[in-house]
Amino acid sequence: MTPTSKVWVYQSNRKLTPTEVEKIKAQTDEFEKEWDSHGKILTANISIFHHLFIVTMADDDITHVGGCSIDKSESFLKKLGKSFNIDFFDRRTIAFINQNNEVEVCSFDDFQTLLDQGKVNDETIVFNNMVRTKNELENNWKVAFGKSWHKRMFSVTA
Repeated sequence: MTPTSKVWVYQSNRKLTPTEVEKIKAQTDEFEKEWDSHGKILTANISIFHHLFIVTMADDDITHVGGCSIDKSESFLKKLGKSFNIDFFDRRTIAFINQNNEVEVCSFDDFQTLLDQGKVNDETIVFNNMVRTKNELENNWKVAFGKSWHKRMFSVTA
């Protein structure tokens, strides 16, 4: 995949079990082989990271990724989520690296509590799921909370 390949990050509302990762990976591998745009198979890659994220990537320079192909991938992920009782579209969760250097996901309310307790701070690494290219994924996906767009969503007391 090229640095300009388009990227979509879908974060689960909970950690996936190893068995779920294995089963989901099998299904994403099949979808990846069939994912098309106006009848042309996309040069694509779908990966699972940290038992929490499904990252879809398509090289728009080879085959244009249109709205219909994006709709297909979102429909696939909604069906996948339904079959595993997972929500990949819950925008009120935040993923971060905790004090034990483990990736964790929690609700915004729980993250606010962690902020209030001092268990997370401006240096805590959060995941910026708004990245749009492979280059951004590699360089701007993990960012310090204090430098992220997330900080605007929370009440931070000094």
